[in-house]
This record gives sequence, structure tokens and C-alpha cells, in this order.
Amino acid sequence: MLTPEQKVFVESKAQEAIAKYGEHIKVYGRLTQGGYSLDKELYNTPQAEYFRDIVRAHFQNLEGFISEIKLNSDGRYLDVRIVPI
Repeated sequence: MLTPEQKVFVESKAQEAIAKYGEHIKVYGRLTQGGYSLDKELYNTPQAEYFRDIVRAHFQNLEGFISEIKLNSDGRYLDVRIVPI
């Protein structure tokens, strides 16, 4: 269970990632891939999963797009694939 402070921190980081990839979608409007480097404090933590869930929910709510978002094998990066339907 995350503390309120952890949730606020993760939510702010998720908004940064959403802003970055939101621009990416607007610019390219086609298959795009990217990775978002998590802050050191988030590596291999429950916070990283919460971060992933926030970002995934945002992109799945965008009309015409689906996303695959996962932590990579070492838990340091969020791999993002945004695919127009």
C-alpha cells in the first residue's frame, strides 16, 4: 500500500510522462515507441507499478489509440508502445 506522499510523487511523474508522450502522439499520429526513465527512487518498487497503471489508463482513454505499457526487465524503464487503431 502506498502512502499519500508516495502517491502524489508518482502521480506527478506520471503526468510528466503523459505530457511527453501526448506530444509524441500529436506530432506523429502513427506507430510510435519510446521509453521513459523512472527516477531512481522508483526502480523495482510498488510505486513503479502504480506509475505504469496511471500512464496506461491515460493512453487507453485516448480515442483511436491503444497502448502496451510495461516495465522492462530490470525495472528501470517504462516501455511504451502507442498504436493507432
